[in-house]
Amino acid sequence: MFLNVLKFGLSEGLAKIAPFLTTLYVANFLAPAEFGKYSLIVVMFEIVFIFVSFNIQATTRIDYYKENKNEFNKIKQNHFILSIFLSIIIACFALLQGQSYLTVALLISCALFRTVSVFILAIFQCSSRVNSYILSNIVFVVSLTVCILLFITPDNPKLSWLYSFLVASIIQLLLIMYLYDIYKLRKFVPSSISLHSLKHAFLPAALFFPQAIGWWLKSGAERVIIANSLGDVVLGIYALALQLVAVLFIFVTVVNLAMVPEINLSMSKNNYIKTKKMLVLSTFAVVVVACMLPFFGSLLIQNLYAAEYGLASDYLLLLTISSVPQAIMMFYINVLYFNKEGRFVASVIFLSFSLQTLINYFFINYYDIQGVIYCSFIINLIALLCILKRVKISMNKPIESFDN
Repeated sequence: MFLNVLKFGLSEGLAKIAPFLTTLYVANFLAPAEFGKYSLIVVMFEIVFIFVSFNIQATTRIDYYKENKNEFNKIKQNHFILSIFLSIIIACFALLQGQSYLTVALLISCALFRTVSVFILAIFQCSSRVNSYILSNIVFVVSLTVCILLFITPDNPKLSWLYSFLVASIIQLLLIMYLYDIYKLRKFVPSSISLHSLKHAFLPAALFFPQAIGWWLKSGAERVIIANSLGDVVLGIYALALQLVAVLFIFVTVVNLAMVPEINLSMSKNNYIKTKKMLVLSTFAVVVVACMLPFFGSLLIQNLYAAEYGLASDYLLLLTISSVPQAIMMFYINVLYFNKEGRFVASVIFLSFSLQTLINYFFINYYDIQGVIYCSFIINLIALLCILKRVKISMNKPIESFDN
């Protein structure tokens, strides 16, 4: 089991580090305005994928163990019907908003290919096909990285990224079809609509939706608002600083991979002292990384990027400080997930980051980019305090109460 966890950890680490390094390269290759547009198309894809996939990877990890094979197949068939239906709605909405037919076609195609891929990847995880999961992830990341490095152009970074992502998605899907067996995939091809299966596909996915939207609002909607109000140049500089802050969240993700099983084990044994020690140590580690990040990040900006990215160093310091509460929160929510309080977590994330989005939307022209970062810090701190209070209450309850 430890070997499998290590393999998954290395795979997930590569999946996050490779795009991180690629984006830093692209920022060095593009001017701030072009990099802002590049950042914006990534944000657009993220929200399209959230709707099209409709949390199929999360529900698959549950349904795989809960349902018998026939019911599982029917539910997933109807989930894909939902995905196709949502794709049509999104395509119509995007075209009405003035997006080009080519951009919309590429976005929807990428999202649909990725939806099928993440679904099969979830099955690989549940069936302990670790090597298939890792190989599929590595091939996608390497393909995407190579395509971006080869095809990215200053003239049209948006389409360059979309073409690169489409090629990488197709390559990964072909590999997955081979590894899983294309004939087995046929049982998931929608053949008919069942209201019972459609309901079982829709309701669990809808429960995950607020949290998914909440996390997107945190960074995605923020970048859209910055681009519309302050321009692509400001967004490009801000996006570079934000990309460097991603080091903090990559660190949290890697630590969580090792820590979550230990937290679950100690919580199951009512060993709250050990749980608290792990949380305190991880919090201290986040603070240490956050203290080093602005220094080394500023050196990187000064030595590798043009003078027009100079303000990114100032943004980096503020963004790092504002991100610390969010990074710490990502450790503490593990306790709530163990205690089956995922709905509370989803509510806090959705409401907090929706509030942040509304504040930025109405007031960004009054407080500029620094106000955006200060607002982020305040909202992150409020969300963290809500989570900490709930964790304290949860850990003071008898363990039996969580089963009721």
